[in-house]
Amino acid sequence: MGPQINDFDREELKWLHDHVFPIVIQLAGKWLYLGCKRVQHGSSYMMGIPTMCANILRDSFKESGTPIYMEQSVARNLQNLMFTRYPGILVWHRWAESKLVADAKLASASGQCRLFFGRRFGPAMHDTVKEFLAHEPQSNTTWATSLAMLKLWNDPENRRPDGSLIIEPLHQVHDALCGQWPQSHRDWARAKLALLLRQHPNHRRPRSSTFPSTAPTALLGRMHECDMTRLQAEFEKFDRNNPHVWKYFVRFAFQAISRGHRHLSTKLIIERIRWEIYMSTTSDDDFKINNNHAPYYARKWIRRYPDYATFFAIRRVAADYDEFLSS
Repeated sequence: MGPQINDFDREELKWLHDHVFPIVIQLAGKWLYLGCKRVQHGSSYMMGIPTMCANILRDSFKESGTPIYMEQSVARNLQNLMFTRYPGILVWHRWAESKLVADAKLASASGQCRLFFGRRFGPAMHDTVKEFLAHEPQSNTTWATSLAMLKLWNDPENRRPDGSLIIEPLHQVHDALCGQWPQSHRDWARAKLALLLRQHPNHRRPRSSTFPSTAPTALLGRMHECDMTRLQAEFEKFDRNNPHVWKYFVRFAFQAISRGHRHLSTKLIIERIRWEIYMSTTSDDDFKINNNHAPYYARKWIRRYPDYATFFAIRRVAADYDEFLSS
């Protein structure tokens, strides 16, 4: 549609995205979406047009095996359209340059202040400005996602009668928040997350003294849904039929605590239990503890022993059970 697309509001753009854009993709090819995305991201952080085109060529080949060549004039036209619709981006760029020269301080929503040393003047300043621009959205997004995770923990609506969480945050990396919830709570969980992730973080200083209100900021949150109902049911059945495993779990955990350990992996405890049961029985029957049970043992520990809630690091649990999280 060319420059006319800048006359549409958000609702009209969404309608076009849902009903017209799929047809455009079929006619023009998938390169259009990839190209627009790379140009939008690169332009926000002062990437040069030749670099954008080179990235599109490389990334398209990596993703599909078919390289996509975008002419620099096409990329420049897409960039101009974006700057026309969002003039605050260029205002943001100019503000970053002046702020870097003035005091080289960049305060984020969390109150963190980053100081930039060197390369603040002359031609070398360009790369520092790019780093300056890249830091603020990452820092603000990380802060907003961390706040959402904290609110999930403190929200009484997110607690079952036994105190366990309905939406369970498991792992957070920058703008990604990974977790799980029962399928029976899917609609409620999605609405709850949408509400939390739309809430902007509290800025601890006047907005006018930091960056223009038109500056683009990112608030991205992703929760990956898995079939928790089946896994939790399997754990509860195993736990009822094998109470001695829980006794071993508590015993070995407190042994580690008494010896000065502040954190431990549930995987290590599970392996210790396997070894103990294997060495203390003469039965030929193979006793198996499914790795999927380990995160639930950790959460049972947190509910039973809240004074030691941080002993089992949730991040380690999530990282150790990639298969569990992606099932």
